[in-house]
Amino acid sequence: MRYGIFIFMVLGLMAIQGGILAPFGLSHFGNLALVFVVMVLTISDRSENLYLALIAGLLMDFASGLLLGTFVVCMLAVFGFTYLFVKLFIQRTADRKLVLLSSVLLNTIVLSLCFCALEQLAAHFHLPANTDWHNILGRKLLLDLAANAILTYPIYWLYVFMEKLQYRFERI
Repeated sequence: MRYGIFIFMVLGLMAIQGGILAPFGLSHFGNLALVFVVMVLTISDRSENLYLALIAGLLMDFASGLLLGTFVVCMLAVFGFTYLFVKLFIQRTADRKLVLLSSVLLNTIVLSLCFCALEQLAAHFHLPANTDWHNILGRKLLLDLAANAILTYPIYWLYVFMEKLQYRFERI
């Protein structure tokens, strides 16, 4: 049941970003699905978080139209970084919201770096890679950091709603 709710939430956030924010010109800034996945990885202690990151990466790959597997590898990098950042370096007694915000911001940087590295690797093998990585690691990264910082806490409340919904379905 957790996978179904998770897939529904990621698809819903991708639809919001691509459908509702697009007419306002805001669909290219921030990544709602990334914020949600990082939130689940940071807060949850479940063993299936790797599968959730893979599912989100696959859904992002299907929606992006880029080389298949790009976002899967990027979400694996996000999973690995989050595991190292939260599980090994951050104590559980630390301020949860500050850890969440810093995890989202650092993972935004990790996703951008991983994406640029994979696009450069694709260009090296003469695969279609038409990404301007100077723009991605410059202006777009700053705008993504700002947008993800602003959207972290509204998506946190969505995560709390998802956990309550999952608890209700488990009781049935």
